[in-house]
Amino acid sequence: MKRETHEREDDSIERLCAVLSELDGHPVAVTSREGKHGGCDAIVTRGDSRVAVEHTRVHTTRARPGHVRVLEQITPPISDRVLAAFPKEWILVLVPVEKIETGTDWGAVCERIAAEVIAAVPGIKREQGLKIDLPGLFQIVAFRHQPHGSKGYCWVKWWTRSDEERQKIVDDVSAAIRRKRPKLIAYRTDGYRTLLLLDAEEAGWPAQFINAFAEVIEHEPLDAFDEVYLACTGLLPIMFVPLKLGAVVMPKPAELQEFWNAEKRVMAARGEWA
Repeated sequence: MKRETHEREDDSIERLCAVLSELDGHPVAVTSREGKHGGCDAIVTRGDSRVAVEHTRVHTTRARPGHVRVLEQITPPISDRVLAAFPKEWILVLVPVEKIETGTDWGAVCERIAAEVIAAVPGIKREQGLKIDLPGLFQIVAFRHQPHGSKGYCWVKWWTRSDEERQKIVDDVSAAIRRKRPKLIAYRTDGYRTLLLLDAEEAGWPAQFINAFAEVIEHEPLDAFDEVYLACTGLLPIMFVPLKLGAVVMPKPAELQEFWNAEKRVMAARGEWA
């Protein structure tokens, strides 16, 4: 179900606070919401620090009502079929929705997509994806996440491949950094730490945004931000990718293990995996 911007903002910030609380071993909590009064979106208390948080949306696609309806129609049959085959796996299926034409036999297309994904999954390593050609139709991607517990998930998301859309992601991330920099610099001057939360509801494949961030920071300074996170709000539960942690930009997987473990513990405590 599509959430309004303010609900996504609240959900993302609250969720990140929960993960940081688990990571730090003491409460991290929102103490005020200043956005309505011209300030930052939230002030968070983290240990002895006050953290100014700015949340902003970044996008992958120009949503078209017809395409959204198609995605809503194809998701259940693909997801149900894949989960029936792999009830404990976490699988992401990316589909170029705009290429499913009016009058298409959706049932047949869904069955073909599901069958190809099911055939491919055993050969995909965890945390890797595979592009799959469907001759006569289009190309899809199957991504196999590391599962957390016994409950399986299968997400179906919109995938766009054009250079125009790739550039749009880069432009959105760049604009977000430029737009939020002055406000958070002002808070830093007042003694706050600063945190930027990039909300990508349409993030079918977070690598699109990670790659865009890596490209953007070649020309956009990050001096205003102590921490930067990508919030994958298209996934439920919401999951995060740390992009900057203090002086460490683009942390390596080994540097993120404690964060990911904290995230898993939050999920376990909330019954999101067993």
